Amino acid sequence: MKEPIYKFDRDMLHGEAIHIRKKHKSTSYKKHWHNYYEIICYENCKGTCELNAECYPITGNCLFLLTPKDFHHIATEYRDDACSHIISFSEQIIDKAILDRLTKGPIVLYNVSQRMRAQIRVLYAVFCANDLYRDRQLYHLFNSLLIDVLKEGKSLSTASGDLHPFVRESISCMLINPAMDFSLTFFAQ
Repeated sequence: MKEPIYKFDRDMLHGEAIHIRKKHKSTSYKKHWHNYYEIICYENCKGTCELNAECYPITGNCLFLLTPKDFHHIATEYRDDACSHIISFSEQIIDKAILDRLTKGPIVLYNVSQRMRAQIRVLYAVFCANDLYRDRQLYHLFNSLLIDVLKEGKSLSTASGDLHPFVRESISCMLINPAMDFSLTFFAQ
């Protein structure tokens, strides 16, 4: 029997256009996908990221930008000095001028610069702050980071990355419930 693929919804964003978490040591997630975007930046990490049935190494300081179309499974080794920032975000916070580029598929960036890691730490600090201008700051800082990721990262577009989110959700449903009798009417609903 195939491993189930989990789906995470926008509820993970807690009603915001962006949600940022910081994890220490190791980060491992079963195969899943979500209907929002995600940037995962690793510092001093080692492991693997299975993305749309392809394996990519997680080494040192690297970053993955994932779209709502991407199935992924992440496993990192336990390390005391490891850290990751997980930035989950919806289209609401993405500047319209760069939204089209994001929909083309996942991106990886190896050897993330110290400057970009500092940018992510500042973004996290602003996210955690209770400031009057927090949302405006998040918008501008985040889109600046996104532009840098798009300029410096390598596209990992694959044929499976071109699936419409509804098709991807249907595939996920079949993998989670393989014994169920699926029909065209079921998927149309």
